[in-house]
Amino acid sequence: MADDLRVSLGDTLFQVEAALFGEKRFYVEDGYFTTNRFENTGGLGIFNSFSKAPSRGIEYEFIIYRNPNSLPATALPPSWSVYEKKLSCIVKGTDPRQAITYL
Repeated sequence: MADDLRVSLGDTLFQVEAALFGEKRFYVEDGYFTTNRFENTGGLGIFNSFSKAPSRGIEYEFIIYRNPNSLPATALPPSWSVYEKKLSCIVKGTDPRQAITYL
């Protein structure tokens, strides 16, 4: 999902957590992952990419929120648990504009 907000979901993870796990006494309704209402959803992933400085390359962030009330058939496998903490990395590439060879 891509939003049209000026602030990315990756920068507002506290709001994502509130929407998924928040209690009705603090919000209008219970969070999506607090009941079996969304049991067909194994989890939610937030992917964010940005470039603070071209010399650093493209930076990526990824985090998974596991649905504790998902069905066994839709639950995320245990190998995805490493993504429950935010994963950040930088990928450097070659600028194609600088790769042009003149004959």
